[in-house]
Amino acid sequence: MASDLFIILLSVIMGASIFVALPLVFYRGKKIRGLVLMNALAIGIIFYIIMDVYESSAVYFAEYTIDTSEIIYVAGLALSFLLILAMKNWRTARDMPDTGITTILIAAGIGLQNLTEGLLLGESQVSTSGYLLAILFIGFTLQNATEGFAILSTTFSGARNKSIAFVGGALLIGGMPTVPGAILGLMLAGKYYLELFNSLATGVLMIVIFEMFSVNMHMMRNGDGKKLQNITYIGILAGILLGFIVNVL
Repeated sequence: MASDLFIILLSVIMGASIFVALPLVFYRGKKIRGLVLMNALAIGIIFYIIMDVYESSAVYFAEYTIDTSEIIYVAGLALSFLLILAMKNWRTARDMPDTGITTILIAAGIGLQNLTEGLLLGESQVSTSGYLLAILFIGFTLQNATEGFAILSTTFSGARNKSIAFVGGALLIGGMPTVPGAILGLMLAGKYYLELFNSLATGVLMIVIFEMFSVNMHMMRNGDGKKLQNITYIGILAGILLGFIVNVL
């Protein structure tokens, strides 16, 4: 079996793969169709992440009595969803501008999901074979490479969020929780942690999808609605398929 230090190194590589999307920060496109398409692709990727997170949690639903894992999942999802919704309503009531909060929310949701991936990596060292460890590492690394695009998609429509410091911070929030996740997985075994972090991630990402879709709806009303609607739907489907393809490679 691999050493704990090697597992932590793998988790660093997994998390850092999200920086593959960094060149997107220099995207200068101004055409509304391009912005709608990129936003729709990101929505599709995030939608796939939600499905993937749920699938990884549902595996354990039948393992506990009195539906403990289901209770944890539903409670965590509701908690994170309602907290983010309350924060959004609070900002709206005070007419506070979005200074990158959507980008940070996407990064936080993906970061929670990557925390669970780190947990799985650490637990695989404790309880499974080296073959499964390799499969988990390769799969999670490829998936993380696409998640950076979802985080950066909200920076395409304006210049205020395009500083390297802001983008680098957002990608760190999204990618590097794999490291503390791996450390926790090495120290503590138990699927309750996976259920909790997966559910919190799902609640955050659900709010993010609604927010991003409303942005596309706004652009539809200010452009060629029919064409932009088709671009949105096709883009979402393409994002879901991209997430699926990357996940099965």
